[in-house]
Amino acid sequence: MKVYKNLPVLPKDAREASDVFYKQNQGDVPINYENEVLLAKQKGEAEPFTIPK
Repeated sequence: MKVYKNLPVLPKDAREASDVFYKQNQGDVPINYENEVLLAKQKGEAEPFTIPK
C-alpha cells in the first residue's frame, strides 16, 4: 500500500498511534478507533473527526 511508504513509524496499537499523532506531532491524519478519537477530544485535542456509520 502507498500509505505504508509514508509512515515514519508503524505503532503497534491504537493508543500508541494516538500518542504518536497528538503528542509527537507525527502524521497528517490519524486513522484510529472511535474511542481513541473521543478520548483525545476529552483531553482537549481540537482535531476535527468523522465517525462512519
